[in-house]
Amino acid sequence: MVEDVAIAHSRPWLVLFVVLLESFTVMLASSFLTLALPQIQLDLNASASTIIWLTLAPSLVQGMLYIPLGRASDLCNRKYLWIAGVLLETCSMIISATAPNLGVLIFARALTGVGAAMEGPSGAAIAMAVYPRSKRGIVLGYLSSVQTLGSSFGSVIGGLAMQFVPWQDLFLYQLPLSLIALPIAMWIFPSVKETSVFADTSADPASDPANNPSEPAAKNEALGESDSESDSESDSQSQSQSQSQGQSTQKRPFDFLGALQVCAIMALLTVGTNQAGRTGWISTPTLVMLISAVVLSVLFLLHQQWKAEDALLPTFFFFDSIVGGGFAVKSLFLLVFYGTITLMPFYLQRVLGMDTFNASLYTLGRPLCFAFVALCFSKKICTTPRRASWVLVVGLCVTLAPITYFAFGLPHTDVHAHAHAQGSGSGSGAGAGSHPLHAPLLVAMVVQGLAAGALYPAVQAIGVRRVAEADIGAYNGLNSVVNVGSSTVAVSIFMSIVVQAPGGETSAASYSFAYQITLGIALLSLLVSLRLFWLNRGLPKEEGGWVHEQQQGQQQGQVAVETEAEAEAEAEAEAVKRLALLESGLTEVDLSETSDLGVQADASRA
Repeated sequence: MVEDVAIAHSRPWLVLFVVLLESFTVMLASSFLTLALPQIQLDLNASASTIIWLTLAPSLVQGMLYIPLGRASDLCNRKYLWIAGVLLETCSMIISATAPNLGVLIFARALTGVGAAMEGPSGAAIAMAVYPRSKRGIVLGYLSSVQTLGSSFGSVIGGLAMQFVPWQDLFLYQLPLSLIALPIAMWIFPSVKETSVFADTSADPASDPANNPSEPAAKNEALGESDSESDSESDSQSQSQSQSQGQSTQKRPFDFLGALQVCAIMALLTVGTNQAGRTGWISTPTLVMLISAVVLSVLFLLHQQWKAEDALLPTFFFFDSIVGGGFAVKSLFLLVFYGTITLMPFYLQRVLGMDTFNASLYTLGRPLCFAFVALCFSKKICTTPRRASWVLVVGLCVTLAPITYFAFGLPHTDVHAHAHAQGSGSGSGAGAGSHPLHAPLLVAMVVQGLAAGALYPAVQAIGVRRVAEADIGAYNGLNSVVNVGSSTVAVSIFMSIVVQAPGGETSAASYSFAYQITLGIALLSLLVSLRLFWLNRGLPKEEGGWVHEQQQGQQQGQVAVETEAEAEAEAEAEAVKRLALLESGLTEVDLSETSDLGVQADASRA
């Protein structure tokens, strides 16, 4: 069984706290910006097509750089990469707060995306490295819950703050938290020399005879030819161990061509989905960009197979039935989750007549429930592979209930009729409290948040434990791309569905139709999760059920090494016996005759 070990650290909880604090800060600042977009557009006299780049620029840069910088964190010092990312984010926030025009502000937001791409995967890898393999899913569950809390609180706090301070001051709220995290990280984060990814364990200095002078010289002389043969066997054994460890003993080169391919793919997907939201999914520019992204993705996978151990992303992430299936379930689930989150505020404002602040308060229960369950129950959920896959299936089944209500039970109240019934000036607050179907709507959002908080750590735990230590950063980079990509695609798809529906944004039927599509995606994710449950059903409860196939091969190699060591020990014992016989006065001839008699006796017994 592969040992469930971690970097020796006296305060792993403090390392995790610093990573969580910075992740919370990044999501808080991002949600601030989303609320401030209308006011920024008015103050800077910007058009709607240019103001969208304030959110598109960081998303585009993050999507392009998450995977390359995640792999870079596997090949260089993760601690310094994380610190550089936080410093870059801090500088970009100061530039954003003092930007004189829209161009400088967009440039500062792009720098924020670069810093987030440096800080995100490396921070998650650092936190996972100081905890054993069995707790990786718990760490990712904490990260997701804290990011959700940051986004939720940012919507509420930002809405209140904008009533009293200008939007420029919102960018400065990140500085105190970052200034707290940076010095603690410099002091407490483990350096790269402490990680097992770069440790050269092919040879043990204590096992080298040159480093162990306690052996008597007479014994070395008596071993004679047997000792030299043992040395040659040890050398060959050391070489075979060094070759079998591969990535652990040699620093791998960075795949620059693969990084360029990933940047091009993510740029085409991000801009293509944004274009689809404006001109439709069957427009010529959208189709050209999306088809080009698919072709480049196929070429990228072929290139990664050719690179083998030096690949930017191991193909194991895609073709392994459990890891690849986990990514598939997560992508589908996030499409559903982000789709419902995106549609609900528009439905509450455009159909039920709520204002922005009341709609934010009304939808706050869902992310709070998500964060509560993920924070409090991740340890229980991620205990074993079978439990995680079981929670995943149950969570998706529970999620179907509120989505079914969204798809077929939404209040079909027209905004104009609702405003007329409530009277001018009371359409938002009174409408929210007087409509008879608002209570079931609130309960449905709470149930969805509880179910999502349980199944998200479960789907994380299913795949991450099977990843090799040297690929944690790359895995987190791909994981971050799935998060950002799912959010971007969900917003583009479901908002375009609502806008292009016959009733438009003010008709409840348009939102019901979009939710029916999310229901179909949720059913598809349930089918994939049942497949994962079937694959995990026969795995043992111990950590051996999570072992990577490559690590299983290393186990077999270790057994062979132990067998060779036993043979070497027997040869050494025989040499010591020969030495004792020589010291007792026997000659070489007598020793040879004694050996022949022993061989004959063994043959007769056989």
